[in-house]
Amino acid sequence: YWPSVFCIEAADFKTQLDLGNGPNYLLVDCRTPEERQVSTIGAPGAMVISADELRRRAPEYISAYATIVTFCTIGGRSGTFCKRLVDDLVEFGQVSADQTDGLRRKIVNILGGMAAWLHVHGGLVDTMGQPTNQLHPWCRAFLDMFPLEDLDLVFDEFRPVPQDALSLIACKVDIGDAVEAVPQTFVQMCSVLPPEVINDSLTRAMQSCEGYED
Repeated sequence: YWPSVFCIEAADFKTQLDLGNGPNYLLVDCRTPEERQVSTIGAPGAMVISADELRRRAPEYISAYATIVTFCTIGGRSGTFCKRLVDDLVEFGQVSADQTDGLRRKIVNILGGMAAWLHVHGGLVDTMGQPTNQLHPWCRAFLDMFPLEDLDLVFDEFRPVPQDALSLIACKVDIGDAVEAVPQTFVQMCSVLPPEVINDSLTRAMQSCEGYED
């Protein structure tokens, strides 16, 4: 979602937790209070906080933990949070510009979010830290991304689709093998993706290109 955001695979993160490395990680749940009230990722040994909590005490947490891992339902909101947090820390002088790359490698995003976590058989816990099979899926559009067996989805079916989910839903649309549909689909995606996402993607692409003479 954000090319400048480093990601960690759910399976790799789970392996680190299984090896007992949980205390090295700080998890940041970037979902709404309503979603977090149902459940969050169960990460043995690791503390889980909200995005607002990290923003309030960012320098302290960055110094205290080897790696900060953000997540949401499928990775879009948490990826956006990663990008903006690092940008804000640099802009407001809490870290120097030459530390940006190292900071981006320290604050990473779970690729695929909680959906990916559940597909690798990661567990969930409730607000009391007890194992649970309940999950708030954010909105109906993402139901098919979860392993539904033994999962109890808790959400308001009549709630309007959240505004920040629209661009992710557009990216999720399957264009199949129809190559001729790609340009049109790309234009449609550009019409709904936030301008800063498009700018970030193009900037990163330009930086990876070698100069040439036409």
